[in-house]
Amino acid sequence: MNMWFLVWLLLVVSAVHAQEQEMIMIMEDQARVDDNVENEEDLYQIRQLLRAPLDLNRADRDQLSIIPFLSGQQIEQFLFYREKLGPLHHINELQSIPSWDEDLIRKLIPYVRAGNTKHLRTRIAESIEKGSHQLIFRTAMVKNAGFLARYQFTSPVLRYHVNLEKDIGEKLFQPRKGLAFFSANVSMSGSWLVRHVVVGDYLVNMGQGLLLWQGRGMRKTGMTIMVKRQLPTVQNYRSNDENRYMRGAAVMLRKKSVDLAVFVSLNRLDANRKTDSTTRDDFVSSILNTGIHRTAGELADKNILGMISAGLSASYTRGKLKLCYNEARHFFSLPIIR
Repeated sequence: MNMWFLVWLLLVVSAVHAQEQEMIMIMEDQARVDDNVENEEDLYQIRQLLRAPLDLNRADRDQLSIIPFLSGQQIEQFLFYREKLGPLHHINELQSIPSWDEDLIRKLIPYVRAGNTKHLRTRIAESIEKGSHQLIFRTAMVKNAGFLARYQFTSPVLRYHVNLEKDIGEKLFQPRKGLAFFSANVSMSGSWLVRHVVVGDYLVNMGQGLLLWQGRGMRKTGMTIMVKRQLPTVQNYRSNDENRYMRGAAVMLRKKSVDLAVFVSLNRLDANRKTDSTTRDDFVSSILNTGIHRTAGELADKNILGMISAGLSASYTRGKLKLCYNEARHFFSLPIIR
């Protein structure tokens, strides 16, 4: 009996590992043509879907867009199918959707389900009970080594994340500058009026990258159908990149066919500060994105420029028609003169 149990356990572990490896290969293919190097957030969310598959009868456009191998056209065809024929009774119904071929459905099955809907209170309780905790500590046994310490709790409804990191050669506690790098956020998602609310560090994606896009985005590629960028307007930030994120609060609302996302951010950026020899006024000549603070000069440039960002994204969707208004404004504590 023990031998059979070990064989069964080995098969299960192999199957889960194969699913994760396949997803990592997909993400690597995208990274070759990605505007941003970091795809860490996508991998976290995909791995969470392996533990708690997405309910296709509740999933909206933003939740489906997290899955990287689903194109915008395929998402719209699925939503149109569900609107006209109602909730799915079985996962096999996906074969009836135009352009959803066997290969796509095979990739998708480990990450989705078509179950019965549950009461919100039940979903929150199950989410907390079945959520996953992850603790990571990474360093090297050398002098002045960098390190990463991360804790996160992930579930379909509630998420929170704490990240502490320092680069090689940096001090953890930097004089008059605080910790080398610290990031945290708490968020809650639901299917009611408030779709998503996050406090802490987050990403904003608006206007196909022409206005503001901090998440995954592809360049020109042979996969022409994937050129259109598709991600939720607001995403949790859980990377180690010390730039390209908002720090504040954001909320996404939905009422029938109308979506509204609002965000406010107060952050500080690394920059070169200089003084005008004539007026004696301070200004910034360039914004720094290295995130490295080892020397006295690098520390002097840390958090020099204050940045306040605010914006909104309002959209109306009716069938295949979507009208959207995006606005983002940024205010800096010092003038930027290149």
